[in-house]
Amino acid sequence: MRTPVPCLTFSVISTFSGCGGSCLGYRVAGGKIHLAVEWNKAAAAIYSLNFPGTPRHVGAAHVRDTILRRETDA
Repeated sequence: MRTPVPCLTFSVISTFSGCGGSCLGYRVAGGKIHLAVEWNKAAAAIYSLNFPGTPRHVGAAHVRDTILRRETDA
């Protein structure tokens, strides 16, 4: 009898997220998506429908500013 494989978990920050295809793969493989980054507003809107609970960064502003803003809001 084979020994069960422990559940694989890992953290993801998705860059060039698009509508979330790669994030779906990360999630299926056991990943937790902490941030999705997408400059295209239309793709980001679809991403929000596909993954409503994932924090997003949309547009051309620096990602660091978004992360720092979230830390100060907490």
